[in-house]
Amino acid sequence: MILQRLHDDCNIILRQTESEGEGMPPSGYVPKAVRWYVDIQPGVPVDVQRLGTDEKKNKGQIRLLPECKRSSGIRPFLLADTAAYVLGVNYDPKKTDAQANAPAKHEAFVKLARACADKTENPLAIAVAQLLEGEAVMFELIAKFPPELDAT
Repeated sequence: MILQRLHDDCNIILRQTESEGEGMPPSGYVPKAVRWYVDIQPGVPVDVQRLGTDEKKNKGQIRLLPECKRSSGIRPFLLADTAAYVLGVNYDPKKTDAQANAPAKHEAFVKLARACADKTENPLAIAVAQLLEGEAVMFELIAKFPPELDAT
């Protein structure tokens, strides 16, 4: 009975959230705070933007990111992850074990970016992979964030 009512009202709920400027995220994506991003053109870092501060209240801009969870082990998220994965450094001095794992996390992140570039042949994905392979550094790709890119 509850499911039937939700089904009946789903279009009303969707219209209401869209009119409030919220909308529903694409399937598999959730809004998350992003503190930093690197704006690049193919192969060339252009700008690093800080989207938040160290204050707990200002965790950055809300962006749609893949809904992923890590339970254990080293498992990177594509194009948006923690500093340990993206940069290969752990910024929390209290977590010395995390610093020891940071290079392996970064290596896994770079491999995932390269696999994405090879599989999709997308010039923007290739630019990210080349940047990561050339230097240790959520990417904004020519004014588009990863969830906004075409799947091709």
